[in-house]
Amino acid sequence: MSPLTADDLEGPGSEAATPRSPHWRRNVTLAVVGLLLATGVVAFMALSSSGSRVEAKEVGFTVDGPESITLDFSVDKPRDMTVECTVEALATDFSQVGLAHVTVGPADVSQQQVSVTIPTTQSAVSAIVKACLPPARG
Repeated sequence: MSPLTADDLEGPGSEAATPRSPHWRRNVTLAVVGLLLATGVVAFMALSSSGSRVEAKEVGFTVDGPESITLDFSVDKPRDMTVECTVEALATDFSQVGLAHVTVGPADVSQQQVSVTIPTTQSAVSAIVKACLPPARG
């Protein structure tokens, strides 16, 4: 095998270099504009959905006995929105021993304090908010 020479290599100055397409500038501009539009759409969707976010946070619970537990929690949501919260009572092995649904309706404030007693099938050691969602329409 013979060693390579400068004539064997293709590069910007060689005869084998491919000239740019006459439309390359337009294609690059269209790609940049498309990327900017896509970014704008994603940002708009993220900002518009944040206005209807719902967050629930457990504040505390009281074990009432082997047949119920009371959960205190807060719900932060838009003031005019109604949500249905699903709450669970848990045993020591984290199995579900009670379940309840609580409707939290519109109010003058965005953060509401809620207290609910969850009936249990056996003694619970903890209670959690599983989810708070707008009610299903049907």
